[in-house]
Amino acid sequence: MFSEASNLRRYTLASPFPENCNQSPAKYDGRPANGQGFSGIYPVLHPAALPFDDFWCVIKHFLPEKRRISLKVNNTFIVLLPKKRTLEYYQGHSKYLLAVDCVVLGYEDEELKVLLYPRGFEPVKGKWSLMGGFVGEDESAEEAASRVLQQITGLDNIFLEQVEAFSKPGRETIARVVSIVFYALVRIHLHDKELLKAQGAEWHPLSQLPELVFDHREMVEKALLKLQQKAGYSLAGSEMLSERFTLMQLRKLYQAIYGREFDPGNFRKKILSLEVLEKLDEKNASESRKGAYYYRVKEEMVGMETSRIVKF
Repeated sequence: MFSEASNLRRYTLASPFPENCNQSPAKYDGRPANGQGFSGIYPVLHPAALPFDDFWCVIKHFLPEKRRISLKVNNTFIVLLPKKRTLEYYQGHSKYLLAVDCVVLGYEDEELKVLLYPRGFEPVKGKWSLMGGFVGEDESAEEAASRVLQQITGLDNIFLEQVEAFSKPGRETIARVVSIVFYALVRIHLHDKELLKAQGAEWHPLSQLPELVFDHREMVEKALLKLQQKAGYSLAGSEMLSERFTLMQLRKLYQAIYGREFDPGNFRKKILSLEVLEKLDEKNASESRKGAYYYRVKEEMVGMETSRIVKF
């Protein structure tokens, strides 16, 4: 009966009116319906109080006059607008560009690194920037972020999670741009090095970031905070390790994420108590005289929340 025009409960009519609308809707103006009135410039209709044809006749009367009608259904008001008025409602507002920026994080040499590239266009051409792009007309923000990551790294199915929207006026100088920020976790040794080279992209340690364009440093800081929150209740950071890893390697990753040391014995005891790891028959002989067993995250536990791993 109605076609939804937006998530604001504004609708345009999508079905024809009854043919015999001979009753004048004026007879309803000022009269109570279900104990409530619906007169004035913006009438409120209560369909339960009106015969079906009379209800549609009232709507047919008001819409040609470009008047809005509020329809009360189960204590919820739905606003009906003529199609032209609906378009005018949208056209009367400012339009902004919607972009995505990706904080791409990797782990190498026992430290977290972020992928940056020199911006290839003005303003601030040549300055270090996060990976990003505009959201296409036929894609979601998540799809746009995945597209950007695939084009830059050559990888699919990357761990990706939204951080927040950056929308301050003036955050970019050429146009009003609202950016939705995501952080991604990748295995550095798997990405396509030729693609990165073509973009001039480089991995930079989080502890030694260069000056970044606009508010991109704040994006990195908030992405790290988001990762710390998630890693506190899941093995989210393990996406940056090889598929098999030792408990020492996992502990050193956590030390890089949180920027502090963890007691080896307590960390081992806590991680094993979660029952999210599968012990393998292979050993890493370089970590100790006896060698350290490799582990991997159980397939059914990937991305699952656990009890608290780190107090944060």
